[in-house]
Order: sequence, then structure tokens, then C-alpha cells
Amino acid sequence: MIKRIAILAAFMALAITESLQAKTINVNSLSLAKGESSTFAVLCNNNNNNLVSFQMDLQLPEGVELDIENCKLGDRIIDSTQKLFISDMSGGKYRIVTSSYNLTPIKGNSGALIHLAITTNDDFVGGVATLFNMKCASSTSVLYTLADEPFDISIVAARPTTVLGDLNNDGRVDMTDVSLLVDYILDIKKMPSDVNCDINDDGVVDISDVLALTDLLLK
Repeated sequence: MIKRIAILAAFMALAITESLQAKTINVNSLSLAKGESSTFAVLCNNNNNNLVSFQMDLQLPEGVELDIENCKLGDRIIDSTQKLFISDMSGGKYRIVTSSYNLTPIKGNSGALIHLAITTNDDFVGGVATLFNMKCASSTSVLYTLADEPFDISIVAARPTTVLGDLNNDGRVDMTDVSLLVDYILDIKKMPSDVNCDINDDGVVDISDVLALTDLLLK
């Protein structure tokens, strides 16, 4: 890994430096409770269609840690051999690097470049996180410097504990919840945004969730 990062650093050092005037990297503000985990997207809006390498530093506020194992590249990365490298530089600072050694550009001109996972602890009171020292390089050896991107991570009250499958929040899972789920799938009834209808956690709400909920009920 160290060798690969060194190769990337050398590649960037030899590139012609330019500055991107338009805002290229964007992160939406977050709200978390103490002890909560969340994943957010680092969005990249680029006019250049030949970007192959990125480097950025992330400074998190006190009480927030980066869950490195659960960070991943976005779908715009189409080089199957490309990896995401993250090093903990202490003090809530992390260095994030990704490069296509096959010089395969990222796909498209907008959307998620990477997905970063964070977790808060008991010291978390909210604050501002910042992506800075950001650079990207093209396959034609042009190095771009990017503007810093600060974003808020605010604190919210502890969220109430919910029981999986308890769609009407009455404290139990029964046939009423099954009926509600069926109505939701058939678009007969809406659900509040904080109600989890994806019972089997596959990212889609469909008949398989009804079967999973029925299994929960029988157990």
C-alpha cells in the first residue's frame, strides 16, 4: 500500500498544476446523536472527463471518528482494481487517497466519488468538519487543486429505540404490521420517513420483506 501511495504522490508531483474555479467537491450537512453511526457521500462535480486520482484530508470535530473499514468508493469508480486508501493521522485528521493505476477515468460528471462512514461518541457536541488539501489528477498529467469544503455535523437528541417490524410503533410486531407493510408495497398507505420497511435490509422494499416480517412474527 505504501508503495502505491508513493507512486501516486510521484505522479501528482510531476503533473502540471492548475486550479479549478468551480466548486468541485460537495458534502451535505449531517445530524447525528451520540453513539450513532452514519455514512455520507463526498460528491464530485467535474467538467474534466479524464480524472483518475484524488487526494484529500478530512478533519473531523471532537467526538467523531472515521470508520475506515466501512468507507468505500462510489459507483463512479469503474476500475475494478482501484482501491481506497485512508490513513489515520491522529487528532481527528485523516488522509484519503484513491487512484486508478490503469488510468481509468471516473464515470460521468456528477455524483458520489466516495462514501465515508463516521461514528460519534460521548464527547460529541457537534461541530464543523472540513475536507481540505484536495487535489485531483487527470490521465494527461494535469494536477488540479480544489477549494476546501467545510460541512456541519450537528448533534440531535438520542433517537428512540424501535423494534424491527413494528411499523405502527405500538411496541409489538403482529399482523397489523404485516397488513401495513402490504399496503405500503401496494402504494395504498404511506409511511413516515423514520419507519423501517426494509425488513431484510437488502435496500428494496418488496414482497420478500413481507415474508421476512412474517418470519419475525412466527418467531
